[in-house]
Order: sequence, then structure tokens, then C-alpha cells
Amino acid sequence: IELLFCMVGMVIALDRLMHYLEDIQEKYLAHPEQPQSLLEPTVVIVVLLFGVPMVYRSASVVVALLDGYYNNMCAAGLASLVFEKALSLPVGSSTDDGEEDPLNITGVPGSEEGKEKDAKPSVVQLLNIDIMEAWSGLLQTLACTIFAPFISLILFA
Repeated sequence: IELLFCMVGMVIALDRLMHYLEDIQEKYLAHPEQPQSLLEPTVVIVVLLFGVPMVYRSASVVVALLDGYYNNMCAAGLASLVFEKALSLPVGSSTDDGEEDPLNITGVPGSEEGKEKDAKPSVVQLLNIDIMEAWSGLLQTLACTIFAPFISLILFA
């Protein structure tokens, strides 16, 4: 619904409005002595020029909420899988520059070297950030890609 109103709704609404106003003008020119009611054109203008964009905005909010919800669910699932895989990695696979610290001096809280080591992101942190960035807006992009040919057919038909 959001994509339909985003790409096609306003074009159709403006087209209908222009045809309606042209019909009113033709009726007036055909029968100038007949009184014209302004209630019907006013309602049509309000519905087409205010109603269609409001429905679009409401649908856009719903799509954004659904996209955020499913993004959260999928990204959390992928992040937990990455974390489980990281737990199964060998212990020595994440050393800094190939150096090992047998005395664990850099792991002492409060030392400058420990702070530097904690500040460097691990593989799991980098993957989790990439997962969140890749999944944000994915459903909306996917829906746009799927419906784009149909919307173009509607506009050009």
C-alpha cells in the first residue's frame, strides 16, 4: 500500500482531480443557467489532495515500524549465530599482530595497554555492526524492487 500510494497514488489523484474539474467546467459551459454546487468539488479536492497523502504517510509509518521490527529480529538472529560461531573459534585466533601475552599484562584493568586492547574492535563486533547496517531498510528496499515493474506498468498504462 505504501509503495502504491508513494509512486502511483498522487499521480492518479491529481489525474482524477483534473478530469473532475474539466467535467465541471464542461457542464457549466453546456448549461450556464443551471446553478453549480460547490460542496461536491470541495469534498473531492479535500479527499484527493489531503486524504491520499495522509494515507500514504500512515502506510509509510506502518512500513517503517514493520521494517524496524523485522530488522531487529533478523539482525539479532544473525548476531547470535555469529557469536555462537565466535565461541567455537580457537583461543589463539584473535591475537593482536600475531603477538601473544602469556602474562596477561595487557588484560589488567586500568593499564594503558589494556585500554588500547579493549578499544580495538573484535571480529564479532565488526560482524555485528555489518549485520545491522546491511539489514537496515532491507525489507523496504526489497519491496521496492519487487513492486517497481508493476508500478511502472500502472503509470504507463
